[in-house]
Amino acid sequence: MQARQTADRQALSSLFEARNRIAAIAAIHELLTVTLQQEDGHLRRQVKDSGVGLPSEFNERRPTTLGVQLVHMLGGTVAFDSARGTSVAVRVPIQAKTS
Repeated sequence: MQARQTADRQALSSLFEARNRIAAIAAIHELLTVTLQQEDGHLRRQVKDSGVGLPSEFNERRPTTLGVQLVHMLGGTVAFDSARGTSVAVRVPIQAKTS
């Protein structure tokens, strides 16, 4: 179980590091807003842009990316909104999921 928790933490850390690198590059061009909040025993990371939104063929109910699959493995959720630009909110429990 300890190995699983360590792997979960490393996966979550890698996910957030990747988002931070993207945000740092895009912030130079004022394209993204990135927030991180703690709420109700969860971490919530939201990334918003002011672009054209998600492509029409995008299906948020079928996670095909490794990042979305990792979030689900950690017991978290991913929410997408494309009303104005694109917003992706990732919410994961602070305590690692045990299963």
